[in-house]
Amino acid sequence: IGARHLGLVMHRCFQTLAEEGKDKWTKERIKILESSIPAALKSYGLPSEIALVEGKKGMAMIQNILSDKVGQWILGDHKEARCEYSLTQVINNTYQSKVIDRTFIDKNNVRWIIDYKTGNHTGADLKTFFNNEKDRYRKQLEQYENIFKLSGETRKIKKALYYPMYKELLEIK
Repeated sequence: IGARHLGLVMHRCFQTLAEEGKDKWTKERIKILESSIPAALKSYGLPSEIALVEGKKGMAMIQNILSDKVGQWILGDHKEARCEYSLTQVINNTYQSKVIDRTFIDKNNVRWIIDYKTGNHTGADLKTFFNNEKDRYRKQLEQYENIFKLSGETRKIKKALYYPMYKELLEIK
């Protein structure tokens, strides 16, 4: 019941962490998130008990992304870095807006498009789960790539899913 809401809250947290910068990722700052995550979940109408359980999952994701070298890199300072970046395209005379969780240009002049996945896998076979997820989200990430190309992007583009609960970056090729 709370997973969708937790995803929304975590995307905002990741945006805040990226925009504030690594120097602000102090223990005190993280402690503030410990109470603000459940409060944000309650604002979506979740009961207190569920908000607290989901809040603990959220804090685990925060701790993971900040302790993971790849997570730090994703949230780090990059050229043309954007979070929750809204782009619009016209398909069959209809405007379609897409929101990209994180995009930036790396030191090799490659544009990255990263989609956060905050869900929790409860099955045993994580490798199969990740392979299924890549198949499931490939088309979505290709749409994001196409929007950038239609907007004039000429650099190489890499697309990936990032799972903070597992410290896992899955590149979509």
